Amino acid sequence: MNKTNLITSEIYDLATNRQKEVVDAVRDLGTYKLAAEKVGLSSAATAGSYISRLLKKAAKHHGLVSGLPAMPLAEGNVLGKITTHIKTDKNGAEVKNVWYRQNSEYESLMIALEDTANILDIKAPKVASPKITNSDLLSVYNIGDMHFAMHAWHEETGTDFNLKIATHDLLKAMADLIGRSVNSETAVILNLGDAIHFHDDTHQTKGSKNPLDADGRVDKAFRVTCLVMNKLVEMALQKHKKVIVRNVRGNHDEELAMALRYQMDAYWRNEKRVSIEMSPADTWFYEFGKVMLMATHGHMLAPIKMVPYMSARMPEMWGRCKLRRALHGHFHSKSIIESLGGKAECFSNLAPNDAWHESKGYRSELECVCVMYHKCGKEIGRQNYMLHHDEVGSDDVKGLV
Repeated sequence: MNKTNLITSEIYDLATNRQKEVVDAVRDLGTYKLAAEKVGLSSAATAGSYISRLLKKAAKHHGLVSGLPAMPLAEGNVLGKITTHIKTDKNGAEVKNVWYRQNSEYESLMIALEDTANILDIKAPKVASPKITNSDLLSVYNIGDMHFAMHAWHEETGTDFNLKIATHDLLKAMADLIGRSVNSETAVILNLGDAIHFHDDTHQTKGSKNPLDADGRVDKAFRVTCLVMNKLVEMALQKHKKVIVRNVRGNHDEELAMALRYQMDAYWRNEKRVSIEMSPADTWFYEFGKVMLMATHGHMLAPIKMVPYMSARMPEMWGRCKLRRALHGHFHSKSIIESLGGKAECFSNLAPNDAWHESKGYRSELECVCVMYHKCGKEIGRQNYMLHHDEVGSDDVKGLV
């Protein structure tokens, strides 16, 4: 359906330059497919998503709905439910009255999360254990720097990003990866640090005091992060009999990573199938058969030193294992450093650039990765969930199985 007829002049004025380009192309050529080819988009669906986002933005944040009177919105509110009274007679139908409901942005976010992810339960849910799993296999879900509550504006960075988009993309990624991973008895959910973009309401990094582009208050960011991480555990329990969670401390969320550990430990305290790793150390070690894993963020221990550090810090575990891997984030890009005896692997993330990183010319592929191991000491495969930058926050992600 061509929705450009719904775009009034007032709504058109709210569009970004890119959205205006797509709208003009659709109006000129008549179809999303031809418009996508003209403006260089990957598909007709992508062109349609530009139109849909504009209409949603106009309605939600500016009270503009095609065919209805405009509704002024109070600061901090978004448009909610609309009720219309339509009178029908022999002359046709006429809108007689319109009632608008306004919600706070925070309230709307919580409603959306509750509807889509069911993550507001006070008690940890009881999840039925899968009947068939393989105790020889291990699945490690590597979640690179999530940066929950980072703000990015598409006119500066090319991509919008906020707390709601981060939640949407991570839940979608994990659902896809869990569905495609092996039915291992044990899974590790590895939050590689910087889960939250800032550690307090000054919106600065703790060490260097660099200003950060933030979406909201730290209380809101922490609450949503807890809800999402607990939802990931619930999702993993449907596939794996045992789920281990390690929340690594990053340079953006030093204290909040600790708080997240304690919150999740309390939440899952009555579930024997879940283990929340509580060590305060910057590095965490895990042994699975002849597989040795170390997880850290990467801002303190240089990647080139990680494998030698593993042998020095855990010599007995090192000697028992044949496959040794150091897993880290921090750099927002993929890399592998191979040393004598093992490899250090850096994982990318799903969060796009903020304004500062974009201005410096940084640009990496966005992805979340599940790596699978056999207890004999071998990596047996991996599944990648990858986003193009124009797919951030979108339900139209190509290439999924």
